[in-house]
Amino acid sequence: MVEAIVPPILVAGLAFAPLAWRAWTDRQQARALLVRADVHRAVIRALGGESYVSVNVEPPALWHPGRVVLAAPAGWECLLEAAAGEALANTPPTWELVVKPALSAQAAAARPAIARVAA
Repeated sequence: MVEAIVPPILVAGLAFAPLAWRAWTDRQQARALLVRADVHRAVIRALGGESYVSVNVEPPALWHPGRVVLAAPAGWECLLEAAAGEALANTPPTWELVVKPALSAQAAAARPAIARVAA
């Protein structure tokens, strides 16, 4: 009796486990896009319009929380300072906010490995 029940259950598990995993990751990505839209709207409102600040998100996974990354080109760090407070207010409590200024030309020259990869 058990020999007749276990194989179909294993086959069904092998068929439906990837589908369930994909559905879970799709929901996480959709949630991350909603968070990105909300934070981007807050940044635009804080700065009075579009700017050089980029808002990127990484959806949460089993091993790390979700992450909102604010970045700006070198020389425009003042925009990050102005937008960080609003971005933090609109970031979910379980997510991380990363403010990432760009490397200056001098710092990039001091690290030739990075400059080589970027070129």
